[in-house]
Amino acid sequence: MTVKEDPMKSEDEDVNSSGDDDEDSSADEELVEENLKRLNGLLASPEGEWNYETHLELLRVLRNSGEFDKLNEARENMARKFPLPPELWMEWADDLLKIGDWKASLQVLDRGKSDYLSVDLALKSLNVAHKAFLEGLVSEQTLRQMYEDALGECGSVFRNGIRIWHAFIDFEVNLKESGKTTEDRASALLKRLLSLPLQGVEEEASKAKDGSDELKGAAENWNEKLKSHNTKLLNIENRIIEYEKLTPSGSGVSNPELWSAWKALIEYEKKNEIQGLSRVRLAYERSISCCFLLAECWIEYAQFIFEHLHDKKLRVTTLRRAVRNCPWSEELWCQYLRALEASSADKDQIINVLRESILHCQLHRLSTTELSLCYLQFAKRYIDRTESEASYEVRAEAILDALTIALESEEDGSPGWCTVSLFTGKICAELKLEEQSKAVFEKLLQKRGKEAYWWVEYAQTLHKIGDYNAARTALKRGSYVVGSTAEISVLGSAWLEIESLSGSLESYENARSIISKQTQTLEERKRTREEKEQRKTKRARHNDAAPRHEAKVAFHAVAQSESKGETSMDIEGKVPEGQPKGANGEPMGNAKVKTSEKDDELEDNGPEENTVFVSNLSFNLTKDGLAEAFSQIVGLKEARVITRQSDHASRGYGYVEFLSDEGVVEALKLNRKIVEGRPIIVKRSNPAAAAASGRRGRGSGLKGRKDSGSGRSDQSKHQRPKGDAAQKHFSKRLERPHRSIQISGRSLVPATVARKSTEQKKGEQGGEAASMELEEPKKVNMTQDDFRSLLLKKK
Repeated sequence: MTVKEDPMKSEDEDVNSSGDDDEDSSADEELVEENLKRLNGLLASPEGEWNYETHLELLRVLRNSGEFDKLNEARENMARKFPLPPELWMEWADDLLKIGDWKASLQVLDRGKSDYLSVDLALKSLNVAHKAFLEGLVSEQTLRQMYEDALGECGSVFRNGIRIWHAFIDFEVNLKESGKTTEDRASALLKRLLSLPLQGVEEEASKAKDGSDELKGAAENWNEKLKSHNTKLLNIENRIIEYEKLTPSGSGVSNPELWSAWKALIEYEKKNEIQGLSRVRLAYERSISCCFLLAECWIEYAQFIFEHLHDKKLRVTTLRRAVRNCPWSEELWCQYLRALEASSADKDQIINVLRESILHCQLHRLSTTELSLCYLQFAKRYIDRTESEASYEVRAEAILDALTIALESEEDGSPGWCTVSLFTGKICAELKLEEQSKAVFEKLLQKRGKEAYWWVEYAQTLHKIGDYNAARTALKRGSYVVGSTAEISVLGSAWLEIESLSGSLESYENARSIISKQTQTLEERKRTREEKEQRKTKRARHNDAAPRHEAKVAFHAVAQSESKGETSMDIEGKVPEGQPKGANGEPMGNAKVKTSEKDDELEDNGPEENTVFVSNLSFNLTKDGLAEAFSQIVGLKEARVITRQSDHASRGYGYVEFLSDEGVVEALKLNRKIVEGRPIIVKRSNPAAAAASGRRGRGSGLKGRKDSGSGRSDQSKHQRPKGDAAQKHFSKRLERPHRSIQISGRSLVPATVARKSTEQKKGEQGGEAASMELEEPKKVNMTQDDFRSLLLKKK
């Protein structure tokens, strides 16, 4: 059964389909408009205007939209700013051919050939001209001249230059076969071809052996003289091809190996000179077509033209191409300015190029000092050449205008500004513009008067133009302004040299005296500053060491008390406020002693088992950095750096704990190890030894002795007195002034001694009540002096 289509339905579907296409087309147009608006906005900014990728994207969008007029305008704008690659030129020519404008297409291709050497562009141009010849629009002679020009430009390119030869030979063969000419031009072209080392010529030489006697002779000559060159060139070309494969196509970026391969080809052509310097120039052209973003390649090519070809016009056009490809190279811009001057370009053109070069250097954040100096050199030569007979005012105005232009891109007081100003001052002196020279130097010295170099340059410039008194005055002023003994030494040497050349003995001695006095003055100022810094540093160290000393004293007091089995209690037997308690209310061992409210963030808990004390640490070192310094030791448990709470700054010392004593032994071997530029000091940290040392030190009765065993072991030197002598000795010891050690605001009195003193007082007051059972003692605040008096009274 056949289903008939509903004609109304079909019409509806067509209408719907057409509507969808209209909607898609409208959406595409809106997208194109948005892209064009965005890209035009980018190109309106200074940075976007010189962005190559933005221009490429704009060309792609316009070409897809079919807006031919806007596309050509965008191409022209891009071509004014950048050299276009051969692909873009050929695409442009194809678009012009589509509308039948073959003349404009040829013009575009000729412009492309001026940017880069390209066999493809040459063949494209010949193909367009050949089509016009077939249509009768181009004469035979014109086309033949175009082939000759193409051979001169690209016919010697080793890799694919033979394609142009083949096209020219085919053209002449077709003309002869069509009867338009009777001359055998093809054989003459083949004979010329056999005089060149080109890739593919060997096959042509083999074919020529079957031709005329002239071709046989040319083939034999090629085999004898050029075959070896062909083989060597082929090896170099293969090497270049290998490195080109490693470089993105058309990027213009060269790796060192690729540029070295091209230089090998250039050196080979220079050494052999098969066709003179033309093949060397061709090698340079081929290299920059591949490495067009390499400034070094352009610089060498321009130098070759200047030294060997002596073609001013070619040098100018080559350097113009160079700065279009590498606008970030200050050296290329300077060479371009000098080439324009050598070719007698007018002043306005050079100024325009200078401003263009400064713009590009600023976009790439480069210095423009060399460009400014290059322009000032041109300005001086220009004034000498054109205005040597002009009045003083005219020459002064000209050089000041040049200075204004040169300083457009320099900030006042910057190194570049100073260099340009110095050079301008010297130029003014050279042009006999003394007042302008002094004005420029005075402005310079207002910015950099502390440096002797500028005073010396000023004085030497004045001395050179014969103003000896002004030179002496400048150096004398400078001696009172420079800011260091090194600067006064430099200035003094220049001053004495000028006095020895142009001054008298009296002026020489006077200069020596002034220099000596100023040197002494600067040395005294330096010593004063150093002493002030030392006092400041010492004061800071003292403020830093005070809380650390208090913590150390308090720690040893607690350690000595705990070693006797006592705790820091008051005379009531209660634990002082602020001291930690255990679960049963008893004081905890190894309790932390709070020494300062500012130091409770990370306190120095003193030595521990299997621990080393590390000092002379960098104040920037953290606990992680300290742990890393000892990370090579097996058994590292913890590292800590002692800090202050006030500013969280390191105190410059810390502790490193290990799991066993073996780690401590290995850590001691790292003593004097450099950590963050400072030799650290590593010592064993042992709590038992510290406590024992404290007990022996007190028992010995030798205040200030660090040898803990000398108090009791050496009985022959320190025997205890007996009898009345012992009473006198004991009384003298008690009469000595003692400093009360404060811990948490309380007097350090052992609890057992406090109880005994309480019992003694009760016994004196109550007679026999001392033998009775003691009641709970009352709280008595007893100082060390009271305790000493009590003991004397008991004796």
